[in-house]
Amino acid sequence: MALASQLGKIFQGDTINESLGVVGIDFGSSSLKVVQLKMGQQTIALETYGELQLGPYAGKEIGESVTLEPVRLTEALVDIIREAHVTTRNAVLAIPSTASFMVAIEVPSLDESQVAAMIPVEARKYIPVSMNDITLDWFAIPNAEADKKKMTRALLAAVHNDSFTRLRGAVQGAGLVGNGFEIEGFSAVRAAVQNAETATLVLEVGAFATRLYILENGIVHDMHTVRHGAAELTAAIAKTLGVPFGNAENIKRSMGLVSDNYDPRIREATAPLVERLMSEVIRVIARYESMHATTIEEISLTGGGSLLKGFIDYVTETTKKKVVFADPFSKVEYPAFLESILKEAGPSFAVALGAALRGMSE
Repeated sequence: MALASQLGKIFQGDTINESLGVVGIDFGSSSLKVVQLKMGQQTIALETYGELQLGPYAGKEIGESVTLEPVRLTEALVDIIREAHVTTRNAVLAIPSTASFMVAIEVPSLDESQVAAMIPVEARKYIPVSMNDITLDWFAIPNAEADKKKMTRALLAAVHNDSFTRLRGAVQGAGLVGNGFEIEGFSAVRAAVQNAETATLVLEVGAFATRLYILENGIVHDMHTVRHGAAELTAAIAKTLGVPFGNAENIKRSMGLVSDNYDPRIREATAPLVERLMSEVIRVIARYESMHATTIEEISLTGGGSLLKGFIDYVTETTKKKVVFADPFSKVEYPAFLESILKEAGPSFAVALGAALRGMSE
């Protein structure tokens, strides 16, 4: 795939010794995930993986979105390293989308040097913070229609310097070496997409938000963020039933969108949220297909929120597309007895595994 040449290299780290393995780190809004890989006999092999809920580190319930203080962030990372038996110090960190910004823009020139000079100027129109507070990067997207108009279509990305410093500090505080950093969307896409030749939508359902990445020929052409996530459904259930957030999270996970013992109040509380999310997904798909005269052939689901019971059927029905769960662990070796477990867990670990894969490919 061409992803290695995209914005996954926005931050560089030290050289990785592949024989020592690499751990990919996904700082989500509600949980922390790690995946450690090493070189196997014929391909890359899985050594260990693990997940840690972050809510309790902020005095909140499991499943709640939190922003941890640096010392608590480091503590959580130290704990997951110990509990998951991570043995390598080589780390690749996926920068959360909440700490970054991405948008596709068009610049009126085909000359690379002119485009490079224009990008910072154009970025001010889209990024509502001072250029001194961010690190900016961009990548030209192949686009025949833009070429005809003598325009360059570019994928623009920015990362808040304070957020990057905070995350890097947690990595260093946990005794790891930051061998690379990339925006989590590129990690998710690297792990989720199986067929680089097919136009694919990667739908990442997180706790705080849902992110859409559209790829053609292995290159991210467009992306969108929808401010609806899995935690919102839990909060709606908690409010409707008058139960604590933790209890509502358990109810959501056990019942999902379909259940034989479904309380109609749950459906009334969650249906409008799911419908709003899917209306945005359908709008993005229709707009992209119309503008680029192409058809998105497949939707790949990632993120823990995508595992909600009945969600894949709902997405299939509403989009009329082929919808599959991402199977990122299929890209690495692992013991056969773990197959069913890893297939089920795959969508949740796409970002952490994708980050580790980046480290193993360099």
